[in-house]
Amino acid sequence: MEKIFIHVLNYSISATWVILAVIILRLIIKRMPKWISCALWSLAALRLIIPRFVQSAVSLIPNTYTVPDTIMLDRNPQIDTGVNIINSIINPAITKSFAPNPIASANPLQIIIFFASIIWIIGLCCLIFYMAVNWIILRHRLAFAVKLKDNIYQSENITTPFLFGIFKPKIYIPFNTPKCYIDNIAAHENMHIKRKDHILKPLAFILLSVYWFNPFIWAAYILYCKDTELACDEKAVKSMSEEKRKSYSLSLLHFGSCKTKAGIYPLGFCETGIKSRIKNIIRYKRPRVFISVLGAVILLALSACFLTNPQQMTDISDTQHAQDQASGQKIYVYQQSQETVKPYLALKENNEFVFFYSALSSYYATGEYSITDDTLICKTYDGKYTYTFQTDGQCYIFDKDRSSSIPSLNISDGDKANLEECVPDNAVFS
Repeated sequence: MEKIFIHVLNYSISATWVILAVIILRLIIKRMPKWISCALWSLAALRLIIPRFVQSAVSLIPNTYTVPDTIMLDRNPQIDTGVNIINSIINPAITKSFAPNPIASANPLQIIIFFASIIWIIGLCCLIFYMAVNWIILRHRLAFAVKLKDNIYQSENITTPFLFGIFKPKIYIPFNTPKCYIDNIAAHENMHIKRKDHILKPLAFILLSVYWFNPFIWAAYILYCKDTELACDEKAVKSMSEEKRKSYSLSLLHFGSCKTKAGIYPLGFCETGIKSRIKNIIRYKRPRVFISVLGAVILLALSACFLTNPQQMTDISDTQHAQDQASGQKIYVYQQSQETVKPYLALKENNEFVFFYSALSSYYATGEYSITDDTLICKTYDGKYTYTFQTDGQCYIFDKDRSSSIPSLNISDGDKANLEECVPDNAVFS
């Protein structure tokens, strides 16, 4: 679970660079059609979803693997943001605060990341539960809604109009809604259907639930919802006369003054941000062709810069290679192991090794290694243990007869668990 959390954390960090770029760009293109802003938010979503991206010289993602998997066991834990200034500030503090103590039962980062992953799962479950409960509650409220016409239904249990449903979305409006407002409501909500927002917004909330620990993801979700409403307003009023636009604005103002019941439904499209929406409607002009072309060019340019990985890095999903690049070490895993966390041997460029043989062990086996002929000899810093491996191409074969016994686990007074079975003789690390 800890490794999954680290992968999610790395996805989140990569997406944060995209979000920062989109937030800045929104300020520059605020007069352009809002569909462009919505399309830009899709880049951040893709960065959170897709595990593999091609490498490119124009990529503006500093590093796709900021936190290595081995940070929990590294003698000098560090991250690599891809920005040297940030690394020089953060890494000394990380190394000083979280460097493992060889006599401790567990490394500090093992404990921290373990509890962080549990908190992450709890937060994810709470948000998904919140969405499901609100779905059920709202479905119950709409059980006795009466069809008015087409896909428009009336209900006395709601105070503001919204769109509800995934496969067969329906527009729900309060009873006694003035007839002059119904066409405006239908025009806006049908634009949501046309744009598939009734599908995209729930997916956005699910992404928010997965990456809830990142405040930039929350900011992106809020701004995405705002841009979605503005984009639908622009589509709805594009062909309206001046008088109809005034009527449309009045309908927004009317429902904007209504107080909604407690609880925010994540799949609904309630009328929010009324002031900014009315201002946008008043100043909206049908965009010229070159504006739309410019928007498409901006979208393609940002896709090239943020939906690609830097050439010196690899994909997040290619764990082995990413770890080698990020932490300057080679990791060899005992693939035939039946353990949940497989034993591995990490060899660093500074002739330092880490030999991990069991998640149950409280001993941190680290020290210096040397290679003589076809033999790899690893000696721990405390001088207690020596582990010997025979080289075979790109693999290392554990030589049990020439190695120290693997420390046993103290279970209780006088009782010990034998961990030597975790790494048998001739175990191949590749």
